[in-house]
Amino acid sequence: MEGHAGVEFVELPAGPATFSESTSAPGSGSGLPQRSLLQLHAHLPHPDCRRLAVLTLTTTAPARREEYRAILRAIAGSVSFESPG
Repeated sequence: MEGHAGVEFVELPAGPATFSESTSAPGSGSGLPQRSLLQLHAHLPHPDCRRLAVLTLTTTAPARREEYRAILRAIAGSVSFESPG
């Protein structure tokens, strides 16, 4: 997971998951505000081992990293690969 920090492996109700984060900023010539972006990622492999659910949460508030990690963990914890019907 090159370029990712805070890599963590956890067991969720839907199975194993990987959490990580990365930071980036818009290019200097983009015309966008030069604010750091924090991207939090969750990767959850499907039980068939052929598919992968990827969840990403992006914020311009990297100082609130722990709160956003908790939000993403809660979302990932609600993932189910079973049909709701």
